[in-house]
Amino acid sequence: MNDRETLTLQEAGELIIANRKGRVLLMGEPGIGKSSLTDYLEEQTGYPTAYIDVPNLDLGDGAMPVLDHETKTTGFYPNKRFKLHEG
Repeated sequence: MNDRETLTLQEAGELIIANRKGRVLLMGEPGIGKSSLTDYLEEQTGYPTAYIDVPNLDLGDGAMPVLDHETKTTGFYPNKRFKLHEG
């Protein structure tokens, strides 16, 4: 399978469900239902989804710089929207 395969939204939903530990990047014209796919995923799995509209994000929407005064370096804390703190 190549990295630019064309799928229906239902096929994309089934792919996401079948590969729960993987990541999927959906690309397509506005209004084709990419964000509404989250409703299908929640309905099929019973789990809440985390939808991120990447083109509308700024740096602080993804992570915020954190200063480490001991090592004099900068790291990043991920934004709460990614729910990484929930395991």
